[in-house]
Amino acid sequence: MDTDVEVIKPLDDLLQFHAVSGFESVKYIPTGLMACEKNNPAFSEFLREYDGLHFISQDGTQDITTNCVRITNKCLEYGLRLDNTEQTLANGFHILPIDYLCPKDLQTGKINLTANTYTIHHFNGSWLPEETRYRTRLSQKMLSLHVPGRISGRLVNFMADKKFRGLSFAVKSLAKKFVNRITKEG
Repeated sequence: MDTDVEVIKPLDDLLQFHAVSGFESVKYIPTGLMACEKNNPAFSEFLREYDGLHFISQDGTQDITTNCVRITNKCLEYGLRLDNTEQTLANGFHILPIDYLCPKDLQTGKINLTANTYTIHHFNGSWLPEETRYRTRLSQKMLSLHVPGRISGRLVNFMADKKFRGLSFAVKSLAKKFVNRITKEG
């Protein structure tokens, strides 16, 4: 369980499964909360995925594949359907719909609690730089206020630049973009 997972109700009901997690979106199985019995073969296989992997590839590039992508890809091999439905895979891994363990929308930040909800993964991204987390929070606020994407992006950039680089930098950056746009159109 990640440190930014909030438990809403007792997890005892999840003990019926040999191995369990849930969707974080229609496309991915998260690692915010995963559980299994001791020596579970599915989880042993997930861990073996990391044997011999290196963060820096031989060509010098970084392997930034997330664990969610790795686990989701492995689950696809065992019959995972990317449809946000409850399912048990051929390897015995039980997958729950989004509202059980990850009812927070990663894009908007909105939380959709239901009677099924056990936990909320808050996706704090504590490993990310503060500026990235700030920009994400601002983007979520803009989405919740229904600010159009083009305007939203400019506002987020201006506010983040102001906070992390100063007002002078933010104004100069905005003015430069404005001049570039006029020059391209003129």
